[in-house]
Amino acid sequence: MKRIGFWYGDAYEYAVNATVADKGRYFLPFGFVESPYLATICLDKSKLGLAFRELMDKGIKLSVYVDDVILSGDDKAELEQALELIGRVGSEVGFPLNATKVQRAGPEVSAFNIEAGTGRMAVTDHRMREFEAAVLEAGDDPRSRAIIAYVSTVNRDQSDALTELLEAAPHAAP
Repeated sequence: MKRIGFWYGDAYEYAVNATVADKGRYFLPFGFVESPYLATICLDKSKLGLAFRELMDKGIKLSVYVDDVILSGDDKAELEQALELIGRVGSEVGFPLNATKVQRAGPEVSAFNIEAGTGRMAVTDHRMREFEAAVLEAGDDPRSRAIIAYVSTVNRDQSDALTELLEAAPHAAP
């Protein structure tokens, strides 16, 4: 954090707030809320964060989740230029684009196990099959309800289908 311009006191405070204590040792476990917390702060102050702000100032919309980025806009050429900028800056700072995940500008995108297009969002078929299996396995319990609640934030028809599946399952509560 000091390398990207944080004052020592701020860097120390952020790091302490983001660590987990265990028997006198402090560590930052991967996958905990603290990891994205520090990553977001560092990204904001980094050269890549500056490129993101530059794109947003030009009207490009960005969605960032951990190491996945979605660019949205109305002009395909601008989106291609934005992708080129992120690719160049990402390589410069040690975060090159993953060529297997890059999707060119188009009317639909698939990311975060969600397919999205203008006026439409849905959980991918593959992820829905996993959710269906989990709901059938768990039955009417908090895990199933959490899955259904999550899916309802993406696509109401899909969450309704999961609810029907749960209610029709042999071990469903009356």
